[in-house]
Amino acid sequence: MIWTFEWMAAREGVNQDCIKANPDNEWRCFFAQYTAPHIKTPIFPLQAIYDSWQIPNDLGTNAPAQVNLWGKNLHTYLNDGLLRLNSNNGVFLDSCFHHCGAWGDIHINGKNQVSTIY
Repeated sequence: MIWTFEWMAAREGVNQDCIKANPDNEWRCFFAQYTAPHIKTPIFPLQAIYDSWQIPNDLGTNAPAQVNLWGKNLHTYLNDGLLRLNSNNGVFLDSCFHHCGAWGDIHINGKNQVSTIY
């Protein structure tokens, strides 16, 4: 990610408060856990807890114990991190195995991800 951050000249395109807070690791500002504390407006991410791209590419295994731990860690991060940063933050977190393609297809009590935003 360091190479990608530098190659894309991304420094000016990420949150500048995050850049200031990570002077020796500016590339971290590509990642939500580092930039979210510096965002002042409410955040409402849409995320699959078992993202079909992240599991093989970031986690690197489909072993059930590892995948379940991945999901538990993401859930904990969102509850203990993002949702506590700002009481107006929210999240639509589903446990389906997909990556982006199912947005709008998942309904809970008659609402989907899109209708929860508006």
